Amino acid sequence: MTVFVVSYMLFSPVFGYYGDRVNRKMLITIGILFWSVFTLAGSFSKTYVQLMAARGLVGIGEASYATIAPTIIADLYPPEIRTVMLSVFYFAIPVGAALGFIVGSQVAAALGSWRWALRVSPPLGVLLALGLFFFTKDPPRGESDGHINAGVANENNGIFAMFKDVKKILKVRSFIWSTLGFTAVTFTSGAMAQWAPTYVYRMGAQEGSSISSATASLAFGAVTVVTGVLGTFYGSWLSKKYTPKTRKADGYICGVGLFVSCAFMGLAIPLLPFSTVAFWFLVVFGELALCLNWAPSAAITLYVNAPHMRASATSINILITHLFGDAMSPFLVGLVGAVIKGQVHFHKRFCLILTCACLLFVRFPTPCTKTTTYQRRTH
Repeated sequence: MTVFVVSYMLFSPVFGYYGDRVNRKMLITIGILFWSVFTLAGSFSKTYVQLMAARGLVGIGEASYATIAPTIIADLYPPEIRTVMLSVFYFAIPVGAALGFIVGSQVAAALGSWRWALRVSPPLGVLLALGLFFFTKDPPRGESDGHINAGVANENNGIFAMFKDVKKILKVRSFIWSTLGFTAVTFTSGAMAQWAPTYVYRMGAQEGSSISSATASLAFGAVTVVTGVLGTFYGSWLSKKYTPKTRKADGYICGVGLFVSCAFMGLAIPLLPFSTVAFWFLVVFGELALCLNWAPSAAITLYVNAPHMRASATSINILITHLFGDAMSPFLVGLVGAVIKGQVHFHKRFCLILTCACLLFVRFPTPCTKTTTYQRRTH
């Protein structure tokens, strides 16, 4: 998984650069086909190195549409409903995870090999790539925002042009705070996914519970999927409801979601030895609050940056949130656990509390309006 995440985040800026300059539909189509080919290739791996190489190449394909697709959605829908439409796109994360686990496990069991689990999605990917190529369009950049220069791609080319774009993007305060906030989300999600099931299992064993490690993983996975779907939907619903009242709604939703999640999961972890019911209740609502960030945070990234730099902004967001988020959080939390392993009864609890505490280091994302300085200048 780490190889996939590393290649995914490192190649996102490449697709961000080209996504602001060339036909986006073509880039995504090529990326999906690339993803499909190497997902299938992974099923024929004979060594661990071959499998890891295939997973790394799959991450490159995923970087294409994860970076560029949100910018196309932004150009298809106006700011008033953009967050809602982005939530439909981000439903793919929890729904895909659930379907991958269910379908993949069933196919592998039925056909007697894990390799067949990797052979289900590639044909679907090819069909989707063909459908995208023949039945969708690449809308003019900035069209849905009503810019007078709608459709103009980024005409500056070369490595210095890319760094110039990055410099402009990093000067947008709302983008910086939103990205830092979402980094806290991915950091917490990655660490909880890796260590929470282990914590539940080991604490249960100490208390004489019969829960197995597999059951703990399945339970936490189910909670993550369900809260991911509900949280993404509810975050977009809140945005649609409150944006007419305040153009800063998305920033407030993200900030409140982070702090509520911190409170709920921070309380849940030390409560597990005393009440399993209270632990799961707080974890469910903590994860739900955490997932409120998905669609509003993506929308902020898009509408605070100029249309001809949105793919680059999305790629920078992906790079930062994964590099300092879920790519390193499992390792860091495990490292802290190893350092204080002498306190066996408390070390997993302490590590997970540290994970939740990271949310406290990020204040509310700077409230931002959906009429940015760039938009006001070009109207």
